[in-house]
Amino acid sequence: GPALDDPWPIGQPGDQPQIKNLQVQCEKTHMRVNIEFDRPFYGMIFSKGHYSDPNCVHVRPGSGQLSATFDVYLNSCGMTSSANQVY
Repeated sequence: GPALDDPWPIGQPGDQPQIKNLQVQCEKTHMRVNIEFDRPFYGMIFSKGHYSDPNCVHVRPGSGQLSATFDVYLNSCGMTSSANQVY
């Protein structure tokens, strides 16, 4: 898989749920990301710098979910791939 430099900033006021489990599965055209929290998560998860594009907001604010799975496609939401790194 790619080297991840915090590509999904998580913004939420106050007491943040902790990420219990984070799995990234690399496919040819996208990365599938699965995140589990230790308690309901009401913040949002988005591709860095692309929160104004609804296609790049992977978890909408206020959902209160305990886990999230989303696909991030190459060449979308500012993500490009090279031999060993995803930006």
